[in-house]
Amino acid sequence: MAIVKMSKFKLALFASEKDALLERLQTFGAVHVIEQTEPDKELLQEAPILPERSTLQARRVRLEEAIDTLRATLPPPEHLTDKLGNALPKADVKEEKAVSVGEKDVDAALEAVQVENEAMRRAGEKIKSNAEKKVELSHWKKLDITRDDINAMQSVKAMIGTIPQRWADETRQFIAKEAQGTYLEFLSGDARVYYVFLLTDGRDKELANWLRDVNFQPFSLEGEGTIAQQIEELDKDTREQEKAIADGKVHLKRLCESSLKALEIAYEEDARRLALLDAQDQMLYSQYLTFLEGYVPTDRADDFRQTVEGDMPTSRYALEIEAADPEDPNVPILLKNNAIAKPFESIVKTYSLPLYKEMDPTGLIAPWYILFFSIMLGDFGYGALLFLGTTLALRFFHWKEATETSLRFFQVLSVPTMLVGLCFGSIFGGLIPMKALIIDPTKDFMTMIVVSVALGFIHILVGLGLKGWQQIREGHPMDVVYDVISWMLILVGLVMVALVMLFKGPDLLKTIGFVMAIVGAVLIFLFSAREEKGIGRFTWGLYNLYGATGYIGDLVSYTRLTAIMLAGAYIGYAMNMIGGMLTSLGVPGYVLAAVIIVGAHLFNLFLSSLSSYVHAMRLIYVEFFGKFFEGGGKPFRGLQPEPKYVDLSTQKKS
Repeated sequence: MAIVKMSKFKLALFASEKDALLERLQTFGAVHVIEQTEPDKELLQEAPILPERSTLQARRVRLEEAIDTLRATLPPPEHLTDKLGNALPKADVKEEKAVSVGEKDVDAALEAVQVENEAMRRAGEKIKSNAEKKVELSHWKKLDITRDDINAMQSVKAMIGTIPQRWADETRQFIAKEAQGTYLEFLSGDARVYYVFLLTDGRDKELANWLRDVNFQPFSLEGEGTIAQQIEELDKDTREQEKAIADGKVHLKRLCESSLKALEIAYEEDARRLALLDAQDQMLYSQYLTFLEGYVPTDRADDFRQTVEGDMPTSRYALEIEAADPEDPNVPILLKNNAIAKPFESIVKTYSLPLYKEMDPTGLIAPWYILFFSIMLGDFGYGALLFLGTTLALRFFHWKEATETSLRFFQVLSVPTMLVGLCFGSIFGGLIPMKALIIDPTKDFMTMIVVSVALGFIHILVGLGLKGWQQIREGHPMDVVYDVISWMLILVGLVMVALVMLFKGPDLLKTIGFVMAIVGAVLIFLFSAREEKGIGRFTWGLYNLYGATGYIGDLVSYTRLTAIMLAGAYIGYAMNMIGGMLTSLGVPGYVLAAVIIVGAHLFNLFLSSLSSYVHAMRLIYVEFFGKFFEGGGKPFRGLQPEPKYVDLSTQKKS
């Protein structure tokens, strides 16, 4: 339960050794490279321009697109372990050599995938275009003449177009009464317009005005043959495009079988190469030398020194390693915890990594988070389901490291949840009757609220105590008196007064409580703003003393432990009651009750677990971390990028 001790190194070597060194450091892994300051600009040169970077970045995008395309052709996993597990496949050196292909072959595979993708895309667009055009032409399907037939007419003029539905009846009447030389046929219609065909001999002078007034929209026939023939051609072309897509999928499937693994490894290798180029950007250069600076875990400093040396004689490089400065905010952070506390590192990282001078809060928050979560979920049945689900998932499936950590996180939480459930006498919201071993919160909820606030009070005092310990570590013992003991005196003193008044205790304890609170208030008033000068010191001291009211809100916040626990318990109880009512319907009622109870409790487990997870985190972040934790540390980033398709981390030194 600590922050890994770091050593800072400075390395100078001949530029010709740079590439080989970076590859060794990438294999070594535990190296964090930082950007360097420029001690003497006159001796340094501009960092070399690396056109390889843009080439690799562009190819990486193409590789990602090609891999995703080929993966889409893979058949669904046959085994349940493959369906649920998300662990990346590993590739060692021998396997890599067996499946790797040359740069030209990788580029050829990329080109083949791109060609097939483009052909399938064009075919898909053509199918969509054909469908849209077919819908448009279908309105004119009754028209059995061609564009050439219309153009060949001499004694009459043919027009096709649309008329809004609201003008259809008036148009019929106009043609019948006023346009004796015009023929009108309604071919089809939809919700908005009618599709019409007109023949006129030109004698009806008012026809053009009428068509304009009713918003007649002409339609231009295109293509060869009748509308029915054009639709048939569209269907034929669509079938050809569908066949082209089917053939393309077959070709992609073959490419998947022959090239997918090689493309995945090429992607990971390009990512590793880009990581090395990023490291080169952090380096400084002179005419003949290269300068590298960074951090390495102290317990691996000797291994690092051997890795740097490699095949180089000591005359080819100069290496300095010294303990990292605790006050340096740029020291990268690695956390080291035991198996139980390690899953809780995610809680810390979500908030912020500690600074190098701070303590690792992971082991400090783990017991409190476990306690808060288990109280809020507080059901033996739900804890048992969590334990069973996470244990089976970890036992029978393979996961990525982050997913496995999350599963172990909830596995750790499940055991105390079962214990608290037994203390509360709750098994699936009372589905299985059991007498509470300690307290039944549904019947004695006021006592549970008092217990929640008492736990919160202790939690706040522990947070203040940790603040004092951190100040002692930093060499400021008097700050403990001014910033920690002062608040403890106020809080403990006021609680003593309240307890004496509530339970009619001895007046001596009441007097002691008042004295403690007054002493604490005086310390805060006089010394909490000791950096200020003059009257401002006491003004800010008074303002800080007013901040004591914030502790009331902090204590009230802990009542959420009882509120969320009761909410989950009553939801489960209500579902059990509904299920019990259904059993009166006989066999169908029992079946329906079982379905409702199982589904409701699974949903309640999800909802209650989510609420417990979020609110326990909130109590840690606001009420606990706010008392002692500064945060703002930078994560340790090695030269190994996070794998996406294949894990090459087992690759050995070349």
